[in-house]
Amino acid sequence: MKKFVLISSLFAAIAAVSGIFVSCSNDEEQGSTNETPDAIIAVESEATPQVVDFFSKALNVGNDGNGFFTEMKNKVIAINSEESFRQAYLGDSSLPAIDFSRYTLIIGQVVMECHDWMVAKQEIERKSRNYQLNLYLELSGNDFHAAAFQSVYYWGLYKKFNTSGLSTHIVRLK
Repeated sequence: MKKFVLISSLFAAIAAVSGIFVSCSNDEEQGSTNETPDAIIAVESEATPQVVDFFSKALNVGNDGNGFFTEMKNKVIAINSEESFRQAYLGDSSLPAIDFSRYTLIIGQVVMECHDWMVAKQEIERKSRNYQLNLYLELSGNDFHAAAFQSVYYWGLYKKFNTSGLSTHIVRLK
């Protein structure tokens, strides 16, 4: 009985949080359809400290993201298995354990002009039969511009979903 109450409470909390994010809109995207999409919010809070530590090193800007990216171009990698995770990783550190029976791992790079951009929020939104990664970027407030372009790296664990047809939508916040 306690397990049922705990699971019911957890489901209600997730549904409430999902409803908050789905009902928010961005000024740049007014005039949307009457469709109420099913948004899946990143569950990074459930990532183990080993997973967080791994990505803080593998996607470090000082390392040029060399754990996953060899070129400076927009790219998203959707991973649903341990084998795909091993194939995507170019580094030599050991990979952290991720339960791919429950989660999809999204790793990405987006190239931006010479401002100090950072990821403010990311979410996966169901669009008809496909999914769209909504990546919300904002300026960090740092006025230092060392290069004409910069790579912004991101990652997230999401409730498992079919990644075929995954698209990316970048929103610049003011």
